[in-house]
Amino acid sequence: PNKFRRETEGDGGVVIEIRSDGKSLRKAQGQADKAGKAPIDLLVEAVVASPPLLPEQVADRLISGMKSLGVNTEVVSFARFDGRVAYLVGSKPWEVDKPQVWIDKETLLLVRVVTFQKEGRADGAPSRIDVRYLGWGSAVGGNWYPATVEVWRDDKLVRRAVTQQVEKNAPMEAALFAPVSYTHLQ
Repeated sequence: PNKFRRETEGDGGVVIEIRSDGKSLRKAQGQADKAGKAPIDLLVEAVVASPPLLPEQVADRLISGMKSLGVNTEVVSFARFDGRVAYLVGSKPWEVDKPQVWIDKETLLLVRVVTFQKEGRADGAPSRIDVRYLGWGSAVGGNWYPATVEVWRDDKLVRRAVTQQVEKNAPMEAALFAPVSYTHLQ
């Protein structure tokens, strides 16, 4: 409970991210460790929720995370995403310049998060970061984890991660959640 380990393999090698009790440690091959306060990640919060949580506790946690991202939780409407109806929290469908969270109306699974990042553009305007969680209910991830996670920056795809394997409640050694387990990356 409250611990998460994600291994991602890309062109630069394996990247390991460990989250535990609000802290994060990230290790990439050939780079210095990056540790600190874990950034808000609504998907991780949903996957790592510490049992047993009551439904109102889950809702409170989600609302708190949305507010931390600047989402106005007082504005809720409906919109379509990936061919499905979703609750759109934070803006109206035509207001693309506001932070927003999209939740599938039928399954209540997170399908999209739009935020704004201050740095990154030459003109000084904030970059629009659009994270899309696609393929819920797939044979690989089921309703535990999306089949694909895409990150779009200013309407350009910058990262696409495809889930290859998900194991729920798999027995794992505590050392996998400690920095010393990174020795195999050296």
